[in-house]
Amino acid sequence: MNDLIEKIRAVLDEDERLLRLQCPWPWKLNAEEDEVWAADDELVADAHALSSNQQRNTARFIVRFDPGRAERQIAAMRKILELHQPCQPPDYANAKGVIVCSTCGPTGNDSALYMFKNEGPNFWYPCDTMLALGEASGITP
Repeated sequence: MNDLIEKIRAVLDEDERLLRLQCPWPWKLNAEEDEVWAADDELVADAHALSSNQQRNTARFIVRFDPGRAERQIAAMRKILELHQPCQPPDYANAKGVIVCSTCGPTGNDSALYMFKNEGPNFWYPCDTMLALGEASGITP
Protein backbone atom coordinates (compact mmCIF):
# COMPACT_ATOMS: atom_id res chain seq x y z
CA MET A 1 0.00 0.00 0.00
CA ASN A 2 2.75 2.43 0.83
CA ASP A 3 4.27 1.29 -2.47
CA LEU A 4 1.39 2.99 -4.31
CA ILE A 5 2.03 6.21 -2.38
CA GLU A 6 5.75 6.07 -3.18
CA LYS A 7 5.08 5.44 -6.87
CA ILE A 8 2.62 8.33 -7.11
CA ARG A 9 5.04 10.66 -5.30
CA ALA A 10 7.84 9.63 -7.68
CA VAL A 11 5.65 10.44 -10.71
CA LEU A 12 4.67 13.80 -9.22
CA ASP A 13 8.29 14.61 -8.38
CA GLU A 14 9.37 13.85 -11.96
CA ASP A 15 6.45 15.84 -13.39
CA GLU A 16 7.43 18.78 -11.20
CA ARG A 17 11.09 18.48 -12.21
CA LEU A 18 10.15 18.60 -15.90
CA LEU A 19 7.72 21.44 -15.23
CA ARG A 20 10.52 23.61 -13.83
CA LEU A 21 12.47 23.22 -17.10
CA GLN A 22 9.73 24.84 -19.21
CA CYS A 23 9.54 28.36 -20.57
CA PRO A 24 7.73 30.83 -18.31
CA TRP A 25 3.97 30.66 -18.41
CA PRO A 26 1.20 31.48 -19.12
CA TRP A 27 1.61 30.52 -22.74
CA LYS A 28 -0.40 32.25 -25.46
CA LEU A 29 -1.28 31.84 -29.12
CA ASN A 30 -0.21 34.18 -31.89
CA ALA A 31 -2.92 35.87 -33.99
CA GLU A 32 -2.97 33.04 -36.57
CA GLU A 33 -3.23 30.45 -33.75
CA ASP A 34 -0.41 28.34 -35.20
CA GLU A 35 2.37 29.31 -32.79
CA VAL A 36 2.59 29.13 -29.02
CA TRP A 37 4.57 31.82 -27.19
CA ALA A 38 5.84 31.87 -23.61
CA ALA A 39 5.39 34.74 -21.17
CA ASP A 40 8.96 35.88 -21.99
CA ASP A 41 8.09 36.00 -25.75
CA GLU A 42 10.08 32.86 -26.58
CA LEU A 43 8.57 30.51 -29.15
CA VAL A 44 7.33 27.34 -27.41
CA ALA A 45 5.78 25.48 -30.35
CA ASP A 46 5.39 26.01 -34.06
CA ALA A 47 2.58 24.00 -35.66
CA HIS A 48 3.22 25.09 -39.27
CA ALA A 49 3.97 21.55 -40.46
CA LEU A 50 0.37 20.47 -39.86
CA SER A 51 -2.73 21.30 -41.88
CA SER A 52 -4.58 24.47 -40.91
CA ASN A 53 -7.15 22.83 -38.61
CA GLN A 54 -4.57 20.50 -37.09
CA GLN A 55 -2.09 23.27 -36.43
CA ARG A 56 -4.63 25.53 -34.74
CA ASN A 57 -6.10 22.68 -32.68
CA THR A 58 -2.64 21.50 -31.64
CA ALA A 59 -1.56 24.99 -30.69
CA ARG A 60 -4.78 25.54 -28.70
CA PHE A 61 -4.22 22.25 -26.89
CA ILE A 62 -0.65 23.20 -25.97
CA VAL A 63 -1.80 26.54 -24.58
CA ARG A 64 -4.64 24.94 -22.61
CA PHE A 65 -2.26 22.42 -21.02
CA ASP A 66 0.58 24.83 -20.31
CA PRO A 67 2.85 24.40 -17.25
CA GLY A 68 0.54 26.56 -15.12
CA ARG A 69 -2.19 23.97 -15.44
CA ALA A 70 0.28 21.16 -14.79
CA GLU A 71 1.51 22.98 -11.68
CA ARG A 72 -2.04 23.29 -10.33
CA GLN A 73 -2.78 19.64 -11.06
CA ILE A 74 0.40 18.46 -9.34
CA ALA A 75 -0.43 20.56 -6.27
CA ALA A 76 -3.99 19.18 -6.15
CA MET A 77 -2.77 15.60 -6.53
CA ARG A 78 -0.30 16.11 -3.65
CA LYS A 79 -3.16 17.37 -1.45
CA ILE A 80 -5.30 14.36 -2.36
CA LEU A 81 -2.36 12.06 -1.61
CA GLU A 82 -1.97 13.56 1.86
CA LEU A 83 -5.69 13.29 2.60
CA HIS A 84 -5.86 9.59 1.69
CA GLN A 85 -3.17 7.95 3.81
CA PRO A 86 -3.27 4.36 5.08
CA CYS A 87 -3.96 3.95 8.78
CA GLN A 88 -5.37 1.52 11.32
CA PRO A 89 -8.83 2.65 12.34
CA PRO A 90 -9.14 3.49 16.05
CA ASP A 91 -12.58 1.88 16.21
CA TYR A 92 -11.07 -1.48 15.36
CA ALA A 93 -7.88 -1.39 17.42
CA ASN A 94 -8.11 -5.12 18.11
CA ALA A 95 -8.32 -5.99 14.40
CA LYS A 96 -4.64 -6.38 13.57
CA GLY A 97 -3.70 -5.93 9.93
CA VAL A 98 -6.75 -3.84 9.04
CA ILE A 99 -5.65 -0.88 6.96
CA VAL A 100 -8.10 1.83 5.97
CA CYS A 101 -7.96 5.18 4.24
CA SER A 102 -7.62 8.06 6.69
CA THR A 103 -10.39 9.89 4.81
CA CYS A 104 -12.59 7.17 3.31
CA GLY A 105 -12.21 4.49 5.99
CA PRO A 106 -14.84 3.50 8.54
CA THR A 107 -15.78 5.88 11.32
CA GLY A 108 -17.57 3.43 13.56
CA ASN A 109 -21.04 3.78 12.07
CA ASP A 110 -23.17 0.67 11.57
CA SER A 111 -22.61 0.36 7.81
CA ALA A 112 -18.83 0.60 8.19
CA LEU A 113 -18.88 -2.02 10.94
CA TYR A 114 -21.02 -4.30 8.77
CA MET A 115 -18.62 -3.89 5.84
CA PHE A 116 -15.64 -4.61 8.09
CA LYS A 117 -17.18 -7.80 9.47
CA ASN A 118 -18.18 -9.04 6.02
CA GLU A 119 -15.27 -7.94 3.86
CA GLY A 120 -12.34 -8.58 6.17
CA PRO A 121 -8.92 -6.94 6.47
CA ASN A 122 -7.51 -4.48 3.94
CA PHE A 123 -10.92 -3.74 2.43
CA TRP A 124 -10.51 0.04 2.59
CA TYR A 125 -7.00 0.72 1.35
CA PRO A 126 -6.08 1.69 -1.20
CA CYS A 127 -9.38 3.51 -1.49
CA ASP A 128 -11.02 4.30 -4.82
CA THR A 129 -9.54 7.82 -4.70
CA MET A 130 -5.99 6.50 -4.37
CA LEU A 131 -6.56 3.96 -7.15
CA ALA A 132 -7.86 6.76 -9.40
CA LEU A 133 -4.88 8.95 -8.48
CA GLY A 134 -2.56 6.08 -9.36
CA GLU A 135 -4.37 5.55 -12.66
CA ALA A 136 -4.05 9.25 -13.50
CA SER A 137 -0.31 8.91 -12.81
CA GLY A 138 -0.01 5.87 -15.09
CA ILE A 139 0.18 3.41 -12.18
CA THR A 140 -2.06 0.37 -11.98
CA PRO A 141 -2.12 -2.10 -9.11
